[in-house]
Amino acid sequence: MDIAARTRQLALALTAFVAFFVPLAPTAAAEPAAEPGEWVLEILLLRPLGFMRIIAGVPFFAVSVPFVAFREGGVEESWDFFVDEPVESTFEREIGDF
Repeated sequence: MDIAARTRQLALALTAFVAFFVPLAPTAAAEPAAEPGEWVLEILLLRPLGFMRIIAGVPFFAVSVPFVAFREGGVEESWDFFVDEPVESTFEREIGDF
């Protein structure tokens, strides 16, 4: 089999695969997009406030450690509350996902 025939076969197989499986995939249009007002609120107000919450949360975590260190899971709970949750809401959450 020559290269041209093999290339045509591969192209045909790829086209058949895409034609069959792409319509079955979930689309991004299924989820409602964030409104423009939500984007402005998110970018100009909520993300900077989240960043300031991280900056304030690190010292609060450091102060809370001696008080919660002897309780089982206390340090992890304190870390989650003061540092991890603000980081997730500021950097990992999608825009408009309140």
